[in-house]
Amino acid sequence: LSFSLLTARGEAPPPMTSAALAEDPSWNVVHLYGGFDGSALRSGLWSLDLMTGRWTRVAGDCIEGSCPVPGTASVLFASILEPFFIVMPGGAAPGAPRLDDFYAFSPVEGIWLTAGETRRDPKKAGDCDGDGSPETMYGSACTELDGWWNLPGRMLCDTASGGLVCLQPEGSLQDLFATNAQGAVDIEAAGSFLFKSKGNRVFVQDFSDPARPADGMDLRLGQKVKDLENSEGLLVAAVDAKMVVMDASCPDDLHVLGEVPACGSVGGIEVSGSRLFYVTNVGVG
Repeated sequence: LSFSLLTARGEAPPPMTSAALAEDPSWNVVHLYGGFDGSALRSGLWSLDLMTGRWTRVAGDCIEGSCPVPGTASVLFASILEPFFIVMPGGAAPGAPRLDDFYAFSPVEGIWLTAGETRRDPKKAGDCDGDGSPETMYGSACTELDGWWNLPGRMLCDTASGGLVCLQPEGSLQDLFATNAQGAVDIEAAGSFLFKSKGNRVFVQDFSDPARPADGMDLRLGQKVKDLENSEGLLVAAVDAKMVVMDASCPDDLHVLGEVPACGSVGGIEVSGSRLFYVTNVGVG
């Protein structure tokens, strides 16, 4: 057993002691949480790609919302199925309150959740003006626009005014086309192609010209298709007590590669990388 010094790239964390580490062997990534940087306890989250040697900051020190208490010797778990982290805080600074036993962080939503939060509460709190008392309000009340496409914004600290401000993505929709999908059970998109299930058939449509979609081939699978999932050139269909795997890399030549049997009637499927998950009337596989 020997050690060698690696040269890292990207936005690296500061030198830390007593940080928490977790390895994700499926993606060859090591994650780092918290620690002591020589002057203060930190609660940031970082990832190191072992193939490229590049650091990525997943989340900076938590300053608002349900923040884990910065501490040393914490425990970090990283999900291999989706970007999700769980932290069990370690030794905190003297006098710091311990609010919960563990915290979860979703990089997609960019928020921390406590173990006691059974739902994603939009409540935000942050000490913006530095008076020691956090200003609190609800992110779902952030928007005054009535368009259904306007998402509730996130409340963030405005360092100029010392108050909370709304950071809200705004957008508008434009109708490009309308097509009759009566009886369709599920749809999956792959580039400019759309796969649609209806009855025991999977239909292919080409939307290269959205105003004039072109019908492509269709494939009969024998029994009713209950769910479709598209991933990296493969199209998987839930059909009775099995999953049918199709080659969708060339949508004009959609064809069956094989079948995966299941115990019970398959009602839903999900594909993540090389893993296929399915739910039946008797359990999850």
